[in-house]
Amino acid sequence: MTSHPRASTGSRPFLLLVASIVALGCASAYADIVVLKNGKRLEGRVVENGDEVTVYTRFGTIKLERSRIESILPSKTVLDELEERVGALQEKIAADKPDAVAQGQLWYALAQWCGEKQLDRAREENLRRAIASDPEQPLARQALGYTKINGRWLTGEERQQALGLVKYQNQWVTPEARDDAERAASESRKRDLEKARDEADIRLKKAETDKLEAERKLLEAQAAQSRTERDRLDREWDELQRERSRLYDQQRYYGPYYYYPWGGYTNPNHGNGQGPKTAPQQSYQPYQPGSGLNNGVSGPGIPLLK
Repeated sequence: MTSHPRASTGSRPFLLLVASIVALGCASAYADIVVLKNGKRLEGRVVENGDEVTVYTRFGTIKLERSRIESILPSKTVLDELEERVGALQEKIAADKPDAVAQGQLWYALAQWCGEKQLDRAREENLRRAIASDPEQPLARQALGYTKINGRWLTGEERQQALGLVKYQNQWVTPEARDDAERAASESRKRDLEKARDEADIRLKKAETDKLEAERKLLEAQAAQSRTERDRLDREWDELQRERSRLYDQQRYYGPYYYYPWGGYTNPNHGNGQGPKTAPQQSYQPYQPGSGLNNGVSGPGIPLLK
């Protein structure tokens, strides 16, 4: 890679100096063309610091690794030409001492050249030099956005204010238009709030409706379950009734049932006549429905299903 007389410098003050010079649109006597290994070229001020190379261009600062660079060629850039033009103009003004109008025209011409070379910051700087030399320089004033009203050069903002306009949402409008716009915006916000409330009410009512519908379905399911349980109990009840009827018919057709009467008496032939009672020797008596299970003289008998 081609060596460069400034390759060894890497001090921070020097970097700051170069950056400030490029930012102002003025250049030192040196400039470079950086040839990359992929064939591309960068034009600007080069500062080498170890394995890092910084290129200050008019579009910004670019940092590169040294391994990506094929060579660095000293070359004259547009910034060098700008510096030469600025120096030549200053020498001309110092030598010829032109009047204010002529100085303003010279600086305005240099500003035009900066515009052609896309040196926007240098253009604006030289336009301000032009109106500093000649406050009435009309072309420089207009290029900076000034307008002459009632003998006064006003900036764009001052002109709008002089015309009675106000700035609203990055636009200059009349106060009435601003008030109308703010009123319309307020009404729009109010409508939006009302719409949001209505939508919230609708969502709330829908939620309540869905809840009631869910409760209704739950009640219907419970009612269906109750009906199913009732039908099951009815079937069991009917079965029980049939079983009771069957038992009743069996008792009626396969009876009668008898019970053993317990109305005993004392056997006089036993001891002193106070011996234990013995069952009478008599035949069984049929059980009479409705006579009760125990009447004091009979046994428990067999109940009759009803």
